[in-house]
Amino acid sequence: MSFESILRCHQRINGLSRSLLGRRAFDELHVALPDPASPEPGFIRATSWLYCLYFEAGRVSLTFLRRLGEVHSLIDRAEIDEHVEVVRCLRTELHHNLGFVDSDQAARAAAEGWRRRVCGTAIPRDNKQWSKCYVGLLKEANRFLSAIDEVVRRIEADGDKAGQHREEWLRRLDRSWPAAAFDPVIDEAKHHLGRQALNTVEFRQRHVDRWRAQLDLMEDGFNFAEEATRLVEKSLLDGDSFVLPITGRDIVNALKIKSGPRIGTLLEQARRRFAAQPCTREELLAHLERSRSDSDFDSLVEAAKVRFGRDDLNTIRFRQCYVDHWREQLDLMEDDVDFDYHATRLIEKALTEDVLLPITSQDVLDSLQIKPGRRVGALLVAARKRFESEPCTKEALLEYLAAVP
Repeated sequence: MSFESILRCHQRINGLSRSLLGRRAFDELHVALPDPASPEPGFIRATSWLYCLYFEAGRVSLTFLRRLGEVHSLIDRAEIDEHVEVVRCLRTELHHNLGFVDSDQAARAAAEGWRRRVCGTAIPRDNKQWSKCYVGLLKEANRFLSAIDEVVRRIEADGDKAGQHREEWLRRLDRSWPAAAFDPVIDEAKHHLGRQALNTVEFRQRHVDRWRAQLDLMEDGFNFAEEATRLVEKSLLDGDSFVLPITGRDIVNALKIKSGPRIGTLLEQARRRFAAQPCTREELLAHLERSRSDSDFDSLVEAAKVRFGRDDLNTIRFRQCYVDHWREQLDLMEDDVDFDYHATRLIEKALTEDVLLPITSQDVLDSLQIKPGRRVGALLVAARKRFESEPCTKEALLEYLAAVP
């Protein structure tokens, strides 16, 4: 078994698909071909070539034709699935530094088990053993691609009856987006969002399967660049890819404050600010220098408590309940806004949301001498509106309700 037989089969499938669909089944492969005179390097190159064919250049066509071949009993699904998975595991083992997590151990076990079955050992050490691995891999690949060749010939032989299969195959190819097609979209989004330090390829590898799944849900004829940009920018802004241009150490050095819980609070403020308005490291630190401490809010809460007659309220507990929300709202405003004014508005809004009326429904019944019913609910709503606009005593509020028509 020679690698030339694999190449001939590859060429036949491409030629038939060009005749049937007007385009090739497989994209171009830019992988060095194996040299049979050097069994070990040859095996490694053959593995790489097959992986690129199965999972990249031929991914769409092979997936479609495998399933169609199963329907026509031209493909043994269990055998082919095992071969494709072995190629994936061999390539993973050969090109990655595998650790001891479950997925790594599974790939290693599958690769070693296949070699042991083919050449008698999990770790070949001479050319004879490597040659058996090389030939064994090519035999399996040849059976797979020959079966795919038969599926394509079946489509050709069925003529017009296979029109639906041809249309579906072509539709899938037209909606196939090579991983590299996302790279210029990522680069442009990085520039727009100030994320030039991000590694384009690593970022794409992490998200590309999800992007493809989302694009596949769209109607034919959509604008790839526009929709891909939406998906890429969403991923850039999602928490799992969000990286601040500053660290806790930067805050300690720039703001001259001690390490402690305050650093965590400032980092959270920085995260909200950067999400709303991406900026440089220097701009973000300057914004944090203008941020206010908890004590700044406490003084405003105390003043608001006096105005609202809420001396019963615990200032620190009240502030702890709302301060993250207040800071988040203030972070969305321009840097030169009046802190006292806007913080006071937020505090007073929280006070009115948290307000407890000095009267109950029973007080309304007893004072106004009315029967239980919808009227009581309506009066309590009126009491709340009155109390929020003008806090007063229990007696004054009941007196107001007595005048409500």
